Amino acid sequence: MNIKEIRETLDNTKVYINGKGIELRAKLESFGYCMREKMNYSILPFWYIGKSGHIGGGSNMEDFRNRNCREVSVDDILNIEIDKPKYSLKPFDKIIIRIGDGVWRPSMYAFYNAGELHLVGGTYIDSSCCQVVPFNKDTEHLIGTKEKYKEE
Repeated sequence: MNIKEIRETLDNTKVYINGKGIELRAKLESFGYCMREKMNYSILPFWYIGKSGHIGGGSNMEDFRNRNCREVSVDDILNIEIDKPKYSLKPFDKIIIRIGDGVWRPSMYAFYNAGELHLVGGTYIDSSCCQVVPFNKDTEHLIGTKEKYKEE
């Protein structure tokens, strides 16, 4: 799954953490979620994942049961895998990037983290809304065009 699909799946859900708070927190943060308050959520048995990207917690079972959102299992979340990029890129590799239906532009890859493509110079982009391909003799003709990339 890509980050956008993961967020659509997990937004507005609740989960009983079943003693797996540390692993769950790390996994959710890798998807771009963050804890709502500075608390030790690993001791709170019930977590709520909001559309805002924040994770809240509670200890009241009745509140958890009555919360009007879909319940997901902690193991289902821990088993979610982020799609691997199609290309193996290293920092400072030359790339071309196309956001939405825009034109292809040259850039330089820095790193990928939690669904965000980071470019040299500090810019970052939600990777679910862009196309990225290595810059080479087969792709250089795309720069400045809106042509679709055809994999060979």
